[in-house]
Amino acid sequence: MSLRLQGKVAIITGGASGIGEATVNKFVAEGAKVVIADMQVDRGNALAAKHGDRAMFVRTDVCIEEQVKAAMSHPSMNFRAWHSPSRGPDCHRI
Repeated sequence: MSLRLQGKVAIITGGASGIGEATVNKFVAEGAKVVIADMQVDRGNALAAKHGDRAMFVRTDVCIEEQVKAAMSHPSMNFRAWHSPSRGPDCHRI
């Protein structure tokens, strides 16, 4: 598999199951680091744990604007640890 998403960060809503989970798996396989935004805490945490330092979970109900804003400003959204200091963040919302 190619690493065409190497160095990229994706936020995947509904990422704990179904098509979202498949997208998380594909993006990680392609080299991306992924934020899983979903309401399913157990599944989201399990999926993030499966991918180790390539993924993290943030509980988010996308029907509630405040939760989306909170997810986007969550401390985990500070990707300094995920990027080299010379490059800075390279975030892509999907």
